[in-house]
Amino acid sequence: MKAGSLMSGIGAMDKGLRDAGWEIAWQIEIDHWRRGLLHERFPEAEQYVDVRERRDYTPVDLIAFGSPCQDLSVAGHRRGLDGSKSRLFWAAIAVIRRVKPTWILFENVYGLLSSRQGRDFGLVLWAFSQCGYWCEWRVLDSRYFGVAQQRRRVYLVGHLGGPGSSSVLFESQSGAGHTPKGSTPGQDIAGPLGSR
Repeated sequence: MKAGSLMSGIGAMDKGLRDAGWEIAWQIEIDHWRRGLLHERFPEAEQYVDVRERRDYTPVDLIAFGSPCQDLSVAGHRRGLDGSKSRLFWAAIAVIRRVKPTWILFENVYGLLSSRQGRDFGLVLWAFSQCGYWCEWRVLDSRYFGVAQQRRRVYLVGHLGGPGSSSVLFESQSGAGHTPKGSTPGQDIAGPLGSR
């Protein structure tokens, strides 16, 4: 399966996708230094400079992106999706409308949920629904995934035409039920998000 990446940065999401078996078909990154790094790490991917440029992209099964967060972060000026950086979200929506991948993967700061009293997150959901995507989201904290800091992020998965993303983002509390013989339950494993 093929993926395209918008506002690719240094390719963190792309690496995760490639490690999961996806082929990275193309990447869009405006910063020259980061594009050079992407070219080294993903030589097979087509490189584009500006997400705002209108062009025809190779069809892909998934588009992944995290739009700039400075205007959404609680550490920023809280200008929301109207801010000079975070408004690039709308350029990503234009690309998604043209490409129409089966899946979308969107990541942003936890402050997105409270930006402009939640209206910005409502706009995100509305924009994806207008493109035809059924979306579900979850907040994940990197400290539960081997990083030595609390770093909460909103992850949103959308499926074109209807439900399909639940199995990607959510696991039952008991897991898949395939515990290997002889194993014992761990005491130091984090519980499901939202539990106390």
